[in-house]
Amino acid sequence: MGSRAAAEASMQQRQSWRGVIAEMGSYLAMILDSISRRTCGRDINENELSSLQSIFIKLLAHHNNLDDLFVLKHFVEILDVLHGNARDVVNMHILRKATRNACICDPATIQFLFEISLALHDGIDISNMRDDHQQAVRLITHFVEKVDYGAALERHLTFLLECRGAFGRINDLKEALVHSSNYLAVKAIKDANRFSGFVKSCIAFSEVTIPSVSANMMQMNLYIETAEVALLAGLVSHADGLVDAAVSCLRDLVQADGSQVTIDIDGIALLMQRLFSLLVVLPGNPERGAVYIPKSIISFYDDKPWITPRMRTRFLCSIVSLSATLSQEKLPYHVNNEEAARGNIALEACNCILSSFKASEETLLLCSKLIEIAKSCSNPSDKYLRSTINVFDKYSSAH
Repeated sequence: MGSRAAAEASMQQRQSWRGVIAEMGSYLAMILDSISRRTCGRDINENELSSLQSIFIKLLAHHNNLDDLFVLKHFVEILDVLHGNARDVVNMHILRKATRNACICDPATIQFLFEISLALHDGIDISNMRDDHQQAVRLITHFVEKVDYGAALERHLTFLLECRGAFGRINDLKEALVHSSNYLAVKAIKDANRFSGFVKSCIAFSEVTIPSVSANMMQMNLYIETAEVALLAGLVSHADGLVDAAVSCLRDLVQADGSQVTIDIDGIALLMQRLFSLLVVLPGNPERGAVYIPKSIISFYDDKPWITPRMRTRFLCSIVSLSATLSQEKLPYHVNNEEAARGNIALEACNCILSSFKASEETLLLCSKLIEIAKSCSNPSDKYLRSTINVFDKYSSAH
């Protein structure tokens, strides 16, 4: 009997709390309705702006879930009344609240936060970054990083394109965009149905975005990261181009006057070691030779008086380590996802042959073998595979 009475008391208490919450919600709706009637459609003074700002901040502090706020009647309507510094303060509070979550998945919420971020971005003076502007930049960047469209990878990439167009002045955001694009590419690599075409779109997005990053070291880091993703996908030609771009960044760094480079010698050395680690598994360029890049890097450091003996020793040791690794018959590590990469490499080779040579028995036989390799490694519905087969059919019919 005692346990039954306790259960009934607990149920009554919960019902009582539900009633209190419902009553509070009703009061809140009345308050917002009253505010809407008093503010919407007319100019408001500074005191009223300050009061509205305070109300919004308290609402944000009270609600753990932003979605509950966004569905409140008049919430967005009253928010649009705010302007100037008051609007910026509230917008930053909203973004700060949103970015505390593990991810932001709801499309409507993403669009609302995107518009808030755009309003903040438009008020940022990049040439004179105050503390509040730096906070806004960080919040916008965190928002973009938190967005997750789940399996809708194409929609996510479109979102990144929109962000690049809308927030192009924020340097840190460009770095986040490249990281996000590469993350999408890796996710797509695991999905055979959309592997080739979408991954190429992600790589192309990164290739276009990286040059606009202002810092050479960050550029080099992003080029290497994207090259790793391209190689994971078997896009060797893309990886080659990205490695060349990374080497160009390294050349620009070491050929500076030394005033900036000496600040982060360790950082440059780590980036170069990461580049060399990638070169271990990157197929050598037959035209330039397997040691073309190490030789180029050695030439960067010749006759640079500002390079210390310690720095030169670290660089040369890295090159010796790379050379010793490449001289082994069996490499110490390899790229994962070998089957997909093998199929993609076969298709790239086939397309190169089809576009470079006239049809002959030898080229037809070779391309046929390459397509069979690709078929054994790729999904039959892969767009790249299907388009290559179509080109091959036209090529063979012309023979």
